[in-house]
Amino acid sequence: MSDRREPTPLQWAALAAVGILTVAVSLFKVQMADVPWHLATGRLIVDSGVFPTANTFSWTFPDYPLYQQYPLFQVMLYATWKVAGFHGLSVLTSLLWTAVVAVWVRWGGDWRQAAILAPAWFIAVLGLQRHLLLRPEVLSLLFLGLLLLCLDGLRRDGRWGWFVGAVVVQWMWANSHQLFAI
Repeated sequence: MSDRREPTPLQWAALAAVGILTVAVSLFKVQMADVPWHLATGRLIVDSGVFPTANTFSWTFPDYPLYQQYPLFQVMLYATWKVAGFHGLSVLTSLLWTAVVAVWVRWGGDWRQAAILAPAWFIAVLGLQRHLLLRPEVLSLLFLGLLLLCLDGLRRDGRWGWFVGAVVVQWMWANSHQLFAI
């Protein structure tokens, strides 16, 4: 006999509502603050096959060193835009933020616990609503959650696959956003 409380159908429905809310609040037009620069840099990376090291797009100081920290993010943006345009970027935003929420919910416990705590996750998603933008930070939140899952798996059962996963996630994170140092 298990001493764990089983979620009710209503609690499972509430957890599903958290997923629907995440998609709903993150599916919107792409902001134009940084996305064009990331798209142009992604195109440059794809066309040249190398990560830029100079500030190519500067009119006043084009040879200034560019400490490139977003190449995987930029290539992903450009590839998505090339296939599906700006509508595809909106869908990508929603998919990335939904993955972030799913990873953090999973790191918080198993899915049964998440269903029982669905109201708390609902509030967490509402709190994130103003920050659900298509920016490289989304990958930091995703990769931090994935890294924690890998490290917990390694601690729990000691399999090398978790270690390899942690290394791959850290490499991807280091090439996606500067918060990899966390």
